Amino acid sequence: MTKLIRLVRQTADGWHRENIQSEKWDATDNQSKHTPVSAAVFEKVTAAFSVYGDNGPRILSIDSFDRDSHFECEIEIELPGGVILEVDSQSYMRPMPIPETLAEASDEAAELVSLFVSWCARFGFGKLTDKFDDLRSELNKLFEQWSNDGDAHIDLVDLRIKKEPYWQDSVDGPVQITISCLNEYLLGEDMDIEGWYPGEAVAAVRELHAEMKTRTQAKARLERHGADGFIDLIAMNSLLLDGSIKARPEDYLPILREPDLHPDYKVKCGRLYLEATDSSDARLKWHDGYIDIYDLEIPSTLRESLPGKAITALIEHPFLTSEIIIRDIRKMYDGKDYHRIEIEQPCFFYSRGTGRFWTARELDRSHELYG
Repeated sequence: MTKLIRLVRQTADGWHRENIQSEKWDATDNQSKHTPVSAAVFEKVTAAFSVYGDNGPRILSIDSFDRDSHFECEIEIELPGGVILEVDSQSYMRPMPIPETLAEASDEAAELVSLFVSWCARFGFGKLTDKFDDLRSELNKLFEQWSNDGDAHIDLVDLRIKKEPYWQDSVDGPVQITISCLNEYLLGEDMDIEGWYPGEAVAAVRELHAEMKTRTQAKARLERHGADGFIDLIAMNSLLLDGSIKARPEDYLPILREPDLHPDYKVKCGRLYLEATDSSDARLKWHDGYIDIYDLEIPSTLRESLPGKAITALIEHPFLTSEIIIRDIRKMYDGKDYHRIEIEQPCFFYSRGTGRFWTARELDRSHELYG
């Protein structure tokens, strides 16, 4: 399978767009499907595995990358007992040179795989299998408890050792746990969680509990209203441009349906909101639940009188309408003085499938759901 990946990377003389050709060979493919890189790596790694006999480690896949005339690859290995070891040949944290020829790339990949597999062999393939079985059992019990409590529905997708060149000699880590859970769009998505050792990875999973519980509650709330998500008034006004919440829904509904939103828009717990420096007035910075204003002096008497009033009593802007209420104003400093205006604003439910939207009865406080 061939993929073309476009990446923007930084070098000493600025930012550059880089095209990366990715080729993946899988064990279910025949040998004719090999790329030059995967064929060279397969040959050398297979030769290195001969010391383990017929029931030794086996290669599951080789994902090779051709990046601006140098080579990288990721190799999946199934160890005796079923534990998966993933080896990444490239790390930006290491001082050694990047391989620039096919021979260098395949030699380096084979050397890394052999080194990491030998560590696992010294620990004992059977002991390693038992260790991962215990880890899998611990995670499944944890997810079952959360599901029974109604907090979150999470499934364990994958569990593996993930090695890069800078990892130390240890089979106690690093571990990569892949789970299926709700993302910020409240849609199912696979998430990778890594730790230097199993205990750290499990601790990282436990830290997700409050966040996943919040997303589960938000999704349940939306489903009760027959909605897929919600959007705050400022974001809707910014998409409409003219500030009218009833004008031409076709102007913004196609944007709501797009999975990749404009980078100025963010999604948190199913809610679309604006987060950016204003393109028309650099004094304004839009945030989640508040607006920062620079280069504007607000007398203390006026500042004290504004909470509870419409934002339009202070700022005139196409995105801002009288339904948006000032909750609080504070003076802040980050090298220069500015004012932070906390706001309350209406929120609208929407359906991705139909593009329909409708008003939520309560003011939006969803930015307070979690940190």
